[in-house]
Amino acid sequence: TTVPSTASAGVDKESKEPNPEFVKQLIQSALQKGLLLENAGSAGNVIRFLAPLCMTDEQMEAGLKIFEDAIIENL
Repeated sequence: TTVPSTASAGVDKESKEPNPEFVKQLIQSALQKGLLLENAGSAGNVIRFLAPLCMTDEQMEAGLKIFEDAIIENL
């Protein structure tokens, strides 16, 4: 079974440089709320989403809400 994935990069707002510390904190916040994410990339600043093929719209929306909350919490 193939698991579709997508990614988002964490960069510093001012310098546009990779920001792996932000990604690490964001992933921890999401995990505490029940969303499992993975970091990737040579600088560790990429957030990977590995969604199952059988995910419902409601599950997708719940996961995106957790992700949004984790971003806001770590800004």
